[in-house]
Amino acid sequence: MTAQKERFEALDALRGLACVLVATVHIHNLQVPFGAHILIEMFMVLSGFVLAHSYLYRGQRPGAKDFIWRRLARMWPMHVFSLFFMYGVIVYGTKGEFFLGPFNNWTTLVQNLLLSHNIGLPPTGEYVWSWNYPSWSVSVELWVSIAFIFVVYKSTKSWALLAFAALGLAILGVNFRARALGNLYTYNEPIFGWLNSGLVRGMSTFPLGIVAYRLFLRLRARPKPWPVWGATAVEAVLLAGLIAFLFVAQWGVPWLQAYSPWWFLLVITVYALEWGHLSRASRSLAYLGVISFSVYLNHAGIHILFNDLEFRQWFVDRGWLRADLQPNDIRPWTLIVTLFFSHVTYQLVERRAQRWMLRRNPFAQRSDPSSKPSPDQAAQTHA
Repeated sequence: MTAQKERFEALDALRGLACVLVATVHIHNLQVPFGAHILIEMFMVLSGFVLAHSYLYRGQRPGAKDFIWRRLARMWPMHVFSLFFMYGVIVYGTKGEFFLGPFNNWTTLVQNLLLSHNIGLPPTGEYVWSWNYPSWSVSVELWVSIAFIFVVYKSTKSWALLAFAALGLAILGVNFRARALGNLYTYNEPIFGWLNSGLVRGMSTFPLGIVAYRLFLRLRARPKPWPVWGATAVEAVLLAGLIAFLFVAQWGVPWLQAYSPWWFLLVITVYALEWGHLSRASRSLAYLGVISFSVYLNHAGIHILFNDLEFRQWFVDRGWLRADLQPNDIRPWTLIVTLFFSHVTYQLVERRAQRWMLRRNPFAQRSDPSSKPSPDQAAQTHA
């Protein structure tokens, strides 16, 4: 079976909404009643799904160097921009110090620039919170996707991918038990003394996206799709389950989070089909998913800026902000500004830098039309 569909607008919408929830958690300093950290697993499953669509089942499989260049073009420019925007403009501009915090030094800066800061290289532990801290998962995603091009082929059996995912999630379960975590809230802790937990999270869930894509192809090949009412009912049940997984820790059963990646496999498969009313209605939010990578990388810096007292006082002095406003009063505005700023950076930085790098790809297979994706095609290949 081969890929035909060009865009997955319902999946873009899911990614965008999930990214907004993650940003909301960070902006509110985790004082929200749901565990949005499990949505990192959904991003990883989505990444496996989209890369399977783009590089396994559509057109000619690219060479390893070509693929790595494309992934760097997709992820590296916006990551570097947000890093220096956050610490070169916001932190230095408001605090007068670039190496602010106990974990920011030349070593962690170089690791961040190489996107190798959360794959288990020393320094480890809390150093994951260095620089633009949400980018720990971007580091994991890049290296997991690079591993993908070397070890996963059309001929790779789905049962092998599922077994690998189950093994990784079982290892995480051992880590939960040893550390009394009981959930997926782990980023850079060493498992067995040497295995990075964030990397295990990515390696365990990424293969589920590939299986989800294969299941999507089989369902789409049916001679007759599900009736709309039936598809809508299935979508509603899957969405309700997804929401429930966000709250299981608050309900006293945090260990259930370890099963959320398997649920995400089903959610992504069904919503990609767009057979029901919920998935079709969600397509109106597709652009939120298009800019979600910028949102994810920008929101921490905007949060720091809005929490700076001198910055806020500048608005108070001009009568644009009341002096008695507390942080909770301006956090909705922090999110609104993050969304607007991310729209700008997507158009001026992320999209243009990606196109610039793709045009200069020295490893591109020029005979393959997919080696020069349009911006719109490129937009749907991020996770």
